[in-house]
Amino acid sequence: MSKVGLTPDSGKTNEIQELRTLTAPVASRYNDAMQDFKQLADTTSPQHKRFN
Repeated sequence: MSKVGLTPDSGKTNEIQELRTLTAPVASRYNDAMQDFKQLADTTSPQHKRFN
């Protein structure tokens, strides 16, 4: 019986899984920073101020 689709061990090496685990907190902090920046840009842009 062949497996179709992705399974937890389908072609991923331990090194790739470890890399993803180690980079997840960095990606999360980057995402938070970008959301904060966008919110600041939205609330300080002339277009946004015009509608307040």
